Amino acid sequence: MSFYHLRLLIQKSARYAWRRRIFRCYPKIVFELFVPIICILLLCLLRWMYSPSSQSGFQNDSLNSTASPRIQISPTSIISPQDSFQILNYTSVYRCPSSNIAVVITSEQLFKRFTRLCPRSHFILSSRQSDGQILLNTSVDMHQISYRCLYNNPHWCWKINLLAKESDTVQIQHPSASLCSHLDTQGYSLVLKAYLSLESLLNIPSNKQQLLVYTWPCSSYVSDALFSHFPRFTFIIILILVDGCIMFSFNFLFQELIEEKRQGITELLRLLSVRPLLNSLAWFLRVLIIQLLTNAILIFTLKISFDGAIYLAYVTIWLIIPTILLWTIHVLSRSILVAHVFNSVLKASLWSWFIYFISFWLAVSSSVQLPLIIHLIASIWLPFYSIKRIFVVFIQVNTNAGRHTDLLHEIIYIWICMIFGTLLFWLLAFYFERIRPGKYGIARSWSWPLDYIRKKQSRRESTDLTMVEMPSKQQTTVRINNLTKSYGRYGTERQVAVDHISFTLENSTIYGLIGHNGAGKTTTMEMICGLLSCDCGTVEIHNKNLSENLHELQACIGYCPQQDMLFSHLTVREQLEFYARIRSKGNTVDNNQIEALLGMMSMNEHDQKLCHTLSGGMQRKLSIACAFVGQANIIVLDEPSASLDPAARRMLWTWLREHKTNRTLLISSHLLDEVEELCDSVIILDAGKIQAQGTILELKQQYGPSGDRLHLDQLPNYIPNEWIIDENNQYVHIPDRQQLITLLKRLEKDNIHYSLMNTTLDDVFLRLASSESPTQDEGNLKSQIDILFTTRTNSRITDLWLQQVLGVFIRRSQIFLRRARLLPIVLILYLLYALAPIYLPSFNSSTQELSYIISSPLEHINAMNLRQFPVKTVPFYSTSKQFQEYLQSISPWQSNHGHRKRLIAVRINSFQQMECYVPPPALSNIISSCLSIFSVFSNRSISPLQLIGRERGSSLPTSSDMSSAQYDSPFFCFYTLPPSMHLSIFLLSLILIVCAAFIIHDYASGLHSYSLIHNLRSPINWLIIFLSDLLLCLIWLLILILIARFVHSSTFNGRFFALTPLFFIVNLPFIYLLAKFFKAPVLGATVIIFILQLALVLNAFKTFIELFRGYPLLSLIVHIVRWSLLLLFPNVNVFILIVAVLRKSYCQIDESILGQGGDDFSHERYPYKILIHTLIFVSQFVIYFFLLIMVDLGKVQISMCERKIKIKVRSEAGDDDVLEEKTRIKSMSSANRRKQALVLDSLTKLYREAIHPAVNQLSFAVPRGQCFGLLGFNGSGKTTTFRMLVGELHSTDGRIYRNRHELIGYCPQNDIAFPALTVAQTIDYICRIHGIEPSVLNNIILSQFQLGKYRHRLVSNLSGGTQRRLHLALCLIGSPTLLLLDEPTAKVDPVLRSHIRLILQHRPINTAIIFASHSMLECEQLCERLTILVRGNARCLGSIDRLKTKYGANYRVRLTLLESSVQVPSLISVENSNEYVYPKGSLAELFTLLEGLVEQHQIAANYTVQLTSLEHIFLTFQHSM
Repeated sequence: MSFYHLRLLIQKSARYAWRRRIFRCYPKIVFELFVPIICILLLCLLRWMYSPSSQSGFQNDSLNSTASPRIQISPTSIISPQDSFQILNYTSVYRCPSSNIAVVITSEQLFKRFTRLCPRSHFILSSRQSDGQILLNTSVDMHQISYRCLYNNPHWCWKINLLAKESDTVQIQHPSASLCSHLDTQGYSLVLKAYLSLESLLNIPSNKQQLLVYTWPCSSYVSDALFSHFPRFTFIIILILVDGCIMFSFNFLFQELIEEKRQGITELLRLLSVRPLLNSLAWFLRVLIIQLLTNAILIFTLKISFDGAIYLAYVTIWLIIPTILLWTIHVLSRSILVAHVFNSVLKASLWSWFIYFISFWLAVSSSVQLPLIIHLIASIWLPFYSIKRIFVVFIQVNTNAGRHTDLLHEIIYIWICMIFGTLLFWLLAFYFERIRPGKYGIARSWSWPLDYIRKKQSRRESTDLTMVEMPSKQQTTVRINNLTKSYGRYGTERQVAVDHISFTLENSTIYGLIGHNGAGKTTTMEMICGLLSCDCGTVEIHNKNLSENLHELQACIGYCPQQDMLFSHLTVREQLEFYARIRSKGNTVDNNQIEALLGMMSMNEHDQKLCHTLSGGMQRKLSIACAFVGQANIIVLDEPSASLDPAARRMLWTWLREHKTNRTLLISSHLLDEVEELCDSVIILDAGKIQAQGTILELKQQYGPSGDRLHLDQLPNYIPNEWIIDENNQYVHIPDRQQLITLLKRLEKDNIHYSLMNTTLDDVFLRLASSESPTQDEGNLKSQIDILFTTRTNSRITDLWLQQVLGVFIRRSQIFLRRARLLPIVLILYLLYALAPIYLPSFNSSTQELSYIISSPLEHINAMNLRQFPVKTVPFYSTSKQFQEYLQSISPWQSNHGHRKRLIAVRINSFQQMECYVPPPALSNIISSCLSIFSVFSNRSISPLQLIGRERGSSLPTSSDMSSAQYDSPFFCFYTLPPSMHLSIFLLSLILIVCAAFIIHDYASGLHSYSLIHNLRSPINWLIIFLSDLLLCLIWLLILILIARFVHSSTFNGRFFALTPLFFIVNLPFIYLLAKFFKAPVLGATVIIFILQLALVLNAFKTFIELFRGYPLLSLIVHIVRWSLLLLFPNVNVFILIVAVLRKSYCQIDESILGQGGDDFSHERYPYKILIHTLIFVSQFVIYFFLLIMVDLGKVQISMCERKIKIKVRSEAGDDDVLEEKTRIKSMSSANRRKQALVLDSLTKLYREAIHPAVNQLSFAVPRGQCFGLLGFNGSGKTTTFRMLVGELHSTDGRIYRNRHELIGYCPQNDIAFPALTVAQTIDYICRIHGIEPSVLNNIILSQFQLGKYRHRLVSNLSGGTQRRLHLALCLIGSPTLLLLDEPTAKVDPVLRSHIRLILQHRPINTAIIFASHSMLECEQLCERLTILVRGNARCLGSIDRLKTKYGANYRVRLTLLESSVQVPSLISVENSNEYVYPKGSLAELFTLLEGLVEQHQIAANYTVQLTSLEHIFLTFQHSM
């Protein structure tokens, strides 16, 4: 079964691969290939630039002819081995120093003595030593001899053994490339002979013995131009590009999984008995397949020839293929683990990038050498570390021409580590899935694996003692006992959501679960479905404990959550088929059931649409259908009819009633007429406790008044006083139906008009929930409403702008403080990384080990006591040639994780002659190694020679000895920046990811558009965002400057850092523009910064092309690409500007010298360069900022301008009132238009690729103060109309007239997330953009909309109903004169809905409302006029009384037939309902008829009678759809 589920999930992921879009048009899978292909192309370009140019065949073609490049490239070749040659031939005899080297003597006595003995030698009496001089210091008891190296031979004083490279763990170049370099044998011999001669003057030798010193023999190796000039820098670039081939897939994988976890898809899969780890595996395989294609291209790139140059020519492809494959699996497995550990994309991304940088540093740092065990652990845990270590070995094997395969064991070790790491990642992912299931799911204890070993008492046994015994019934399918759930920490913050509730659910019954917002309905349902664990109590389904049989019981549960959780990129049919295949036992699909579900939901025409393209109502229908697919018999529907129009709702009711047989249905809803119509029994929750439970009739009898109520035009005197319940409003209560019939006949006879008032479930609920609702006296309520509506948007421009500046700045600061909490941690970790080489202990040993390879007869070794040295004895070789051949056979590559040793070879022929073979640096190795063993060999003491660098007291010159200017100068001369500054630019760009993510989140959440609609000035918004982000960037820059100044002071360049703010200034507006194309904040921000860095990389490659290639055509292309990049990407222009400014100070080469090469860098040499790029810099900033404002103003002014695009759309005829309204608007004068709050004239919207318009020639006018209802079925164009009114959409045709001074209050259908803001902060922000001091309205809004207890809760964490209340409250701020309310009370409970209706009824007299809702009762209570849309066309328009008169002339009777075969006389049945129509006439006759049917036991006594309502009129247009 698991393999079957995996196959279905892979099919789902494969469909996602092609259907997901980036930039709203391109398949995301293309972008998955695009980023790796770019990196591979850069790898090809890098390899091609370092390959020798073809010099033949193009001389006669001016375009293809080649010019001599500035740096000549040698072809890749195998360098032949080179024998040792002699450095020193010394015999220990008394002799005078040569006069070619001056000897400085500090002792006057020795000076006179040596001058007398050696008159031809050059002795100087002094205490100061110059370069190239030997100093003899006798100021202490023993003699000290030192030599100061000349400026042109500082390598003489180096003390690094090039065979071991102890200071560099990343050994790229073959040791033989350096073994025979830097050799000045005559100079070495001159210094050594002068030193030894001086030593013989001090200590006269007693024996004559010979020392022969030779260079270490050079073995053959491959010379590759790629690593000839900047080996480390080039190697790091290669590693970055190789990582780039998989980096997008790595980030994409965990972001997709975390996003699915956030949407609840993971929990829905668990509810379908699909293990979430299988979903992760399916995504893993999907991404792996795409990545394998990239890997094949990468492997091909590493083995293909570029003008004769190949990356890994001597590394077999059978080593490369498994390495890349294992690495890919290792990396993607690591991404799976990240997705299971983190619930936030931001945190996961920051952590992953930090780990990547740590891996990179450990792998390529020259200051860290990991011990073998830590190296293996890093290879297991850090996939980006392991690949770099393997590539080091690859380069070593390749440089060694494939010989010395003893290095291959390191590759095998890392392969094993990769396999073990992959298994470890999946085991940990499985573990974290169990203990941290996310928002939903039952979490296990951290020690749950031990539960299989320990013998624990089961949970059922532990709760039996406290369980309340429930009566056992055969029909009982669900038994809830003492169920309790609380949230928050223990103490004052702990909130009890469900408080010890118990009830049972029986088969073939529909149960309603109602309660106010936050009463615990959703929590109860999620516990019944196994999505949440309970604190105590039990849930039993089919007499089995849910917690103990979760996987088994979830197969029979169908759940429709409050929020639609659908596979967004599957079609409607594929969604249903997926559920059907998962739930079917035989792995088959019941197509008949799917067709029936599609037909019931009226979705046959939409079965091939992707789920995310459906309207809210369509998505709701699909969610309900998914709950019924398969054999589920416990159906839990959380507000199923939310977003459904009345017609769809009634069809749903009928379908549920027809299919409740052998099923148990539990439904929650805030539409109590739905519960009353549909449910057999009702459970009322209040504050987590059950307040009442029973059938509708039982609840009405228990909590509602008995009998019937009438509303009369006048009270006749024959009505008893005890019947009168409200004399002022003429309400009477009749306790008996027979008395009611008698009274109705008399009223009809007396011609007294009346209307029937029925007790509804709303009355029962309001009575039971009254304890929870706030109690305010009418005067206080009226005064607070008056304050809310009289506090208008500030009309003083300066005060308004000041408050808006404060509002935007405070909001950005609050978002940053909440969202960027990990940034200080990242900074601290980066600081630790920067300080680690200085203050942390190194893994390297403090002293380099020395090892002698000695070839000598055994008796000589024993006689000379050479065992005191670290000696490795080898067979005695009789000739020097044989010994040198042996030395060449020694592998020059020492293990990267073994003990580093300095190798010195010694061959002793006799007691009179010794040969010593030393690697570079020869001079220091001869002095420290050869002479020390020669001292033992000759049995005499030799004073050591100290080598001193040019700086006093320094015996080893380092990079810090060379000034930053000297090191950086060549880079500036070639019109680029040094690598350290490139790294600084990259580090500076990291903060831009945060800025870009914030902006993308504003766009994606709708907050940006929402703020502009509510009067926020676009220039103020962008200016404050820019300044706040710039301030953040400057703080980041200051931190990096401090680190660079005090940690890396030797390479610190103050002028460069002084110019880097230019990057921020011009990049920020450009990033704001690019952010509009993305929806995922972190992924989008990463892609934006990647694009900016890619532009810099492409610009940097032009320098290498100029240096290494000589094609004029290529130079022309470089010229075009350069100007295109700098004009489009502001960071490239700033880069060129900074180089131009710094070049004057750091490049000492004359321009004429660079120009001698012909056209080299001709595109970089032009007059007024700094001025030109400064003007481009200013222009880019102004243009990008101007575009931002124009885009926003265009969106806002769409509702103020006229759209004159003419299209051919056929208008469907409405009734005469609609036509009359169109004619009136066409002839309306400008003066009359100005008197209206809003006028729509033939407004039309046709979406791209749509056949029918979403809105078709809609025309109506709304006077000031009127509430106008915009009603319609799902997909009729209501939300599209609202979005055109506020400017979020452009109309295709038609005109919108609205006074510019009209202030809009907009409550959108989809809630705004208000990222990282609490309720109080959101209210403060909206108040400020209206220029209102928040303290004026904050408390009023919190109290009137019952948001006080959510004051400090994040808006994104609120329930759906609470978010709707908040949005409705926000749209009233500033007392707008036009309220656009798109389903404002959806998901709001009846108590608060009535309170909100009261607030709207007390609005100012000149405030107009455009109101859309699926609650016809609410529209009937609020709206003065309305129109009903069908397929985007207005089918009727007018007041409610006129519509009732025109379309409704009947009584509606709702009754229950006791026998299905009963035919009710005089009543017409309404399709798909239990309603009947009775022609309007005598109500007394109708009641007489119904009472007769009750006496005949044909219908139940709980029938209801009412006049045709607005909902009935709405349903009359159902058949015209």
